[in-house]
Amino acid sequence: IPDARRSQLQSEFYEGGYTRFEHILAGLDFLRDEKLAEIAQAFEKRNIVIIHAASGQGKTTLAYRYLVEHYPDGRRYAIERIQDLHHALN
Repeated sequence: IPDARRSQLQSEFYEGGYTRFEHILAGLDFLRDEKLAEIAQAFEKRNIVIIHAASGQGKTTLAYRYLVEHYPDGRRYAIERIQDLHHALN
């Protein structure tokens, strides 16, 4: 990530706005090894893991960091918004 773009991402991230995958790729998040280990352990037991906490606690950041550390490029994707039932089924 070019320095100018990284600076912009850094400003966005530390202002507390919505976390994007790009913020994690820029290394702006605080690593929470214990939480990442909990997610890894949960995936050993189940195929789906739900991360839940109060608003603003870093759930999206944690999920994105887990994906970066455990899945290579091309093996991860995000569903940004489901428009309707037909879209969900596809």
